[in-house]
Amino acid sequence: MQLTLTKEQRQVAHAASTEDCRPVLQSVCIRNGKALAGNGYVLAEMPILITDPADTDVLLSARDLLRSKDGKGTKSTFVTTDQETAHIIDAEGTRISPLIQGTFPTYEAIYPTAEPVLEIAFSVDVLQTVLKVAGKDNYVKFTFYNKSSAVKFVVPNVDIQGLAMPFMAKD
Repeated sequence: MQLTLTKEQRQVAHAASTEDCRPVLQSVCIRNGKALAGNGYVLAEMPILITDPADTDVLLSARDLLRSKDGKGTKSTFVTTDQETAHIIDAEGTRISPLIQGTFPTYEAIYPTAEPVLEIAFSVDVLQTVLKVAGKDNYVKFTFYNKSSAVKFVVPNVDIQGLAMPFMAKD
């Protein structure tokens, strides 16, 4: 598989888990023309262009993708994979990263299908610690369906969308 990821597309990796208990959640899954990452509470996905697609999901290390650096005149990271490793080529050179083994969870069924009950736009600067996926200087639109289902978020100007799971806050 061969693909090129822009800085905005690599930001999906911020949604990946940093905990070691489920290694597949520490990955960016390349599936059906999308980069996907999630940690059990937040899911982010973004369309990508794959030059030479794989027959199955490819799980790239989110940590290694977040280490990628853009250079002058280079605004993307090139990734090529074989059966066991990814070669991540950026402005600093080539890193070899083992592919993460396992199956990334199916997620399509958890997207709400009911009519939204509320939509609010927030400044990303306020929510950046929660939604690093969105990047700076953007806004995020949230769609709420009910008190217990996932909240959908969209960053319109960079074509990112995802989910955030609700939790009970004590006032």
